[in-house]
Amino acid sequence: MKEFFNWKGIITGVVSSLIAAGIFWFLTEKLLWCLSLPLWIWLIVTLFIAIVFFMVCFIVKKHRITHAISEYKEGTFGDSYEYTWEYRKGNGPFSVYGYEPYQIRTKRPLAELNNEHTITFGHEVSEENIKRIIQITVICMVDIKMKDKLQPTLVYLHYLEDSRYHKL
Repeated sequence: MKEFFNWKGIITGVVSSLIAAGIFWFLTEKLLWCLSLPLWIWLIVTLFIAIVFFMVCFIVKKHRITHAISEYKEGTFGDSYEYTWEYRKGNGPFSVYGYEPYQIRTKRPLAELNNEHTITFGHEVSEENIKRIIQITVICMVDIKMKDKLQPTLVYLHYLEDSRYHKL
């Protein structure tokens, strides 16, 4: 219940709203309030502003998605080998915002990693786990509000990959 009612935030919001309303009224007292426009014009203006706002939000989210998809194409999971992947449009169980990772492979072939002259540290991760971690990571990169909620899950998934390898 304490998290639900953030009194400091509520008081700050109310005070700043009153200040903003006072400044807005002072600046537009003669300009805006003296206009007597029909209600349907005010509704059209309000609808236009709302449509512009939602279109800007859509464009920003689409840009974040394309940026996250283009940037996040390789990584390690726990103490695993380094993997690379690509994205394709799809609606599978591991798709995120309409994109699904595929062609998941180690960055260098396992034969090259595990030769007798080189000591490598790492392990293979199942494809389902990799897809789940990629899915959650892309969501965290795009949706800032969900990042705080999903970050502990990501940490736990990486920890599971560490502990699974060390138990073997």
